[in-house]
Formats: sequence, C-alpha cells, structure tokens
Amino acid sequence: MLTFAIDTSSVFLSIAVFEDNDCIYSLLFKPSALSKILIDIIDKTLKTLNIRDFTDFEKYYITTGPGKYTSLRVGIATLKGLLYGKEKMILNINALDLLATNMPLKNVLSIIPSSFPYVHYGIYHTLNRMEMGKIKLEKLGEKIKPDLNVLCPEMHKIKQFLHKETMICSDKLLNIPHASNMLKVEKYVEGTKIEELVPTYDVGNQTV
Repeated sequence: MLTFAIDTSSVFLSIAVFEDNDCIYSLLFKPSALSKILIDIIDKTLKTLNIRDFTDFEKYYITTGPGKYTSLRVGIATLKGLLYGKEKMILNINALDLLATNMPLKNVLSIIPSSFPYVHYGIYHTLNRMEMGKIKLEKLGEKIKPDLNVLCPEMHKIKQFLHKETMICSDKLLNIPHASNMLKVEKYVEGTKIEELVPTYDVGNQTV
C-alpha cells in the first residue's frame, strides 16, 4: 500500500512516501515560492518513484494546521486540485502533534506561533498528547515544566518569553515538522472527504 504525506505548516516543505509502514522517500527544503513549485515537486516525486499517477496512492496525509496561513492554503488547495472527485482517504494531522514526533522518547512542549501575541501549544509525554491549546506569549512560562523539551519552528519569536533554564532544542531540523514522521501520530489523525478539507488556523484548549 502506497501512502503520500505532505506538510506545509512551516516555511519548509516536507514530503514523504510510504510503502506499507516503511518510508521509501523523503524530501525537506525551504522553497522560495511554494505555490509556483509544489505541483512540479510532486510530479518529480512520482517520476523518481516510478509512480504513474498521483491517484495511485491509497492514503494521503496532510497537516491542516496550525501554521503559516498561506503555506497551509497552498498545500490543501493543491491536494484538492489533484484529488477532487476521487474516492480517496484523506487524513488530517495536527502540526503540533507532528512536531512532537521529532523527540518521541522525550517529554515535549510543541509551540507554533499564531497571530501576535498568541501561540499554539501542545504538551506530550512520549508522544501521548496531554494538553493542547492557545495562549498569550506572556503566559507561556506557565506551561513550561523542568522535564519539557521545547520545539518551535520559529524559536526566535518565543525565546524572550521562556525561562532561562528552559530546555530549548537547538537543532534546527528538530524544530521543523517532518512528513516522514506522520505515521507515528496516526492515533490522532482525523479522516475527511477531500471537498471538506480546510486549514485549521485555531486550536481550542483541550486536555486529554
């Protein structure tokens, strides 16, 4: 079974292809104009893997947010354009969940900036989501515990609001959601019809 996965929630584009549970292709880079190149990148991916058509995949994973407004719209609009009218399984992934997979054996605080002065956050204990919500930057310190490793695609926007002793991940690659990790948070996916696929710009407060 072939599965296609894509993340456009940050300034990076991440694409992955799975055969059953094995990742057989992964791409991660920072595009200058996502809307102009995404179709070409997908086409090149298909040619690299000798896949005849984009509809040959059985499942499609995509992050619907929270994240960059324009990038999310481009990713979702592209998937809609390629699959509209097809009976395909579309699985939504929350970008906070996906970001946490970069440290699967750690306790993580995933943070994605929202409209200033807010950020979206998710608290995870070894990939088990404990809490998720939206909070003002000035109150972010209330969510930080000694055992939490902070991940954020735009760390420069939140650094001044963190405690000095906060465990900030300094590896830039670990602060970017990776499509190749999507199967790790499959328990949190939500299925939808392609015509109902929409960006998630806001995350309501919830505790698991």
